[in-house]
Amino acid sequence: MTNFKIQNLFRVFSVFIAIVLLWNNSFELYPDGICYLDVADLFIKNGWSGLVHPYWSPLYPLCLAILKIIFHPSAFWLIPATQILNFLLFILLLFSFDLFLSKVITVTRRINTDNGSTMLLPDWALIIIGYSLFIWSFVSLCELWKQVPDTIVAICFYLASYFLLKIRFEKYNYRNFIAFGFILGAGFLAKPIMLLLEVVYIITLLFYFKNNLKSIITGIVILTLTSGVCIIPYVISLSFKQGYFTVGDSGKLNYIWYVNGIKQFTHWQGECPTSTIDKNNCSKIGKPIHPTRKIYAFPTVYEFDGEGGTYPPWFNPVYWYAGAKPYVNLKGHLLALKTWNAEDKKTFFVGLSGGLFVLLAYLILLYVSGNLVAYFKRLSIILDLFIPSCVIFLLAFFVNFNTRYVGHFVVLFWLPLIIPITIVSSREMIRLLKILILLVIITPTYSGFAVVKNYSNQNENKKGYVHWVVATYLNNMGVKEGDKVVYFGNPWWAAWAKLASVKIVAEIYSQKETTGPFWNQKKEIMEKIIQTISNKTEAKVIVAQKAPPVATSLGWKNIPTTPYYVYDLRQDKK
Repeated sequence: MTNFKIQNLFRVFSVFIAIVLLWNNSFELYPDGICYLDVADLFIKNGWSGLVHPYWSPLYPLCLAILKIIFHPSAFWLIPATQILNFLLFILLLFSFDLFLSKVITVTRRINTDNGSTMLLPDWALIIIGYSLFIWSFVSLCELWKQVPDTIVAICFYLASYFLLKIRFEKYNYRNFIAFGFILGAGFLAKPIMLLLEVVYIITLLFYFKNNLKSIITGIVILTLTSGVCIIPYVISLSFKQGYFTVGDSGKLNYIWYVNGIKQFTHWQGECPTSTIDKNNCSKIGKPIHPTRKIYAFPTVYEFDGEGGTYPPWFNPVYWYAGAKPYVNLKGHLLALKTWNAEDKKTFFVGLSGGLFVLLAYLILLYVSGNLVAYFKRLSIILDLFIPSCVIFLLAFFVNFNTRYVGHFVVLFWLPLIIPITIVSSREMIRLLKILILLVIITPTYSGFAVVKNYSNQNENKKGYVHWVVATYLNNMGVKEGDKVVYFGNPWWAAWAKLASVKIVAEIYSQKETTGPFWNQKKEIMEKIIQTISNKTEAKVIVAQKAPPVATSLGWKNIPTTPYYVYDLRQDKK
């Protein structure tokens, strides 16, 4: 089979898996996706200023806004429309990866071996390994269906790597620096982390062109000015809006959550860092300037009207955590490394859907290649492809490890390690290589099979479809766009609130889809809580994620075909 046919086979397989994956989750709205849709709506309403947000980057919500402007999806079709956008972004991702892989194979053929009896891995092997890593990244690690900007970051990363190779190995052309800078600037607008990678790229360029500093400095100036066209206007607008210089505060908040150890994500009332991280540094972390308000002690009811978004505590955590002061904490970094999510560890490192087989194939190939000194000499030629991924991995490992943050970077981690490997040019070695390639293929094959298997399982789609049913029920009972509601349940997955265009202003938080702390109280206590909510908020209804059968006798109504219940507060205010 020719290289072209192998490449086409993997392209078709990748598109097929992407379609099935997105279809399986066509009614699922990721928690961050609710906020990105909120920012998109602000853009539609207020123009460019609506995209300026201290936590949520602007490029993905801009894409969502364009989608909404063009197609005007109804509430029923809103979530499927986001998956259409994700598919279009995937096509761009596939194109970018194709471009990069073809370039890296062409360029690395120039790496000379020290012995005429050895050879670099053949093109067909690199194509299979590259696409296997690519499929693993978007299926198992990043989960393409999630409404987040990770795919845009990956597109920019592949294209940046492509132009980096053009700058390194082709004749000097200032247009390459312009394209490189524009891509890095666009990447920043997708996620601020790309600004750090721009610094890394500049340092590596200076290293590789240290004997031609005049030309490379000119190119770096062009690159910086081009990226600045994208970055500087946004940073100025954001800094002016916040009242202090900032390129975005998501990094700061992740640091205080995962390294300094204060209460994560929502409802920090000024509690000290957890004892497992640093109980003695309570004075260092600061106090919230305007925390969410606790209006009932137990079960705890929080009220948080005043900020925008469907779910204000997560729409703008920068506001609610204002006053928190991050501080360097080595112990916190080590504990962040120790306390990775067990499922993330399994997905990333071991198991049929993990990287174990890739690691085994790499180690075996490295062993049979023999001359490690020559290997590392060849590796040094393409370290500029390898180092950015290492930087991302180190940040994730010692601050906040999440597979979707690092998933797309695994390709640019493994390929530079595998490309410099040489093998003896013999029939036996080619046979061993084919066996190892089959080992690498296990990961994407298993991941793809799992996606296809889930095609017949409609549980996720039904779960998502329920949100539209809840939203429709609320609209039919007179709850209009912009009305305020209260939620007893897990607010992260309250897609119904976005579909109904309502605002959650108070909650009894519960991650479990079981009877929460509210339902364990006596009738008198439940009535008192509801009365407190009625007095302290302007909410029209309370929505409960689940409720026991006794709820109907207390004035709650079950939303047909769903586990959700609703209590009409308007009847108490008459």
